[in-house]
Amino acid sequence: MRKIAQAICLIIASMALICTVSATLTCQHLEWADYVELTAWDNYPYLAFVAEGRIGNAVSGGGTHEIDVGYTTGGPFLAGQTADYPWGSGQEVSFTLTYDSVSKLVSFNVGGTVVSFIYAHTQSPTEIIIRTRSNADGQIMHVYNLVLDGVSVSCEAKAEGAYAGQYVYNSANPGLDLIWITGGTLTDGFTLTGKARMTWVGSPSGSVIAFQIKVGEHGTLPPPTPPPPPVGGEWIPIDKLQLLPLWTSLASTIAVAASLVGIKRIKKRQD
Repeated sequence: MRKIAQAICLIIASMALICTVSATLTCQHLEWADYVELTAWDNYPYLAFVAEGRIGNAVSGGGTHEIDVGYTTGGPFLAGQTADYPWGSGQEVSFTLTYDSVSKLVSFNVGGTVVSFIYAHTQSPTEIIIRTRSNADGQIMHVYNLVLDGVSVSCEAKAEGAYAGQYVYNSANPGLDLIWITGGTLTDGFTLTGKARMTWVGSPSGSVIAFQIKVGEHGTLPPPTPPPPPVGGEWIPIDKLQLLPLWTSLASTIAVAASLVGIKRIKKRQD
């Protein structure tokens, strides 16, 4: 009986390890070619919803909005989906994006100012893309310290300088930076927190300095780049559906073990 219990514990431990690996977040920077392919991903049915923070203007209580949330950043927006926010150059601002899969409420809190809407489409979001944009020398849009459902995200997005219409990662002043986050359980709802900092000189306005958090399904993006394989090994991405037979096998093993324990007890009573 002890050996059977040990075998069951070993199987359960192995299954827990597999599930932990499959739930690991992956974050990678996207190149310009990937961004071009986002043209398709950036629309229905791939894009579920998007939250945005932008420089807007200096008008308080009217004029151009600074934060918004909805199906697109272009609207049309209903009441409560946009708001003014007084950005300060070089100021660190905390933000939280929350999606409740039951109520379908999407809420975007930037420095205590909240915008929200009810998500009515049927997509099941599986990934997040964060896009940062600057448009001139002296401008920086930085999004960092990202945490998704309590798990730290391994990269950050930082656009700096003039946006030249092309993008090569780590080049000088690209003006555009995009990161792609996968591996979270977004379909069950999620909370993404982070910090945003805009830096500028002069009087920029509109969306020349901005960040967008795009939430959606698999579109035309390439799969994440696998890590270097260990010596003598090979990296294989884990499909959650492939785990189903393993769980079935585990359940069968437990059932057989329980039957053996029951038979052994009956024999003892008969003896």
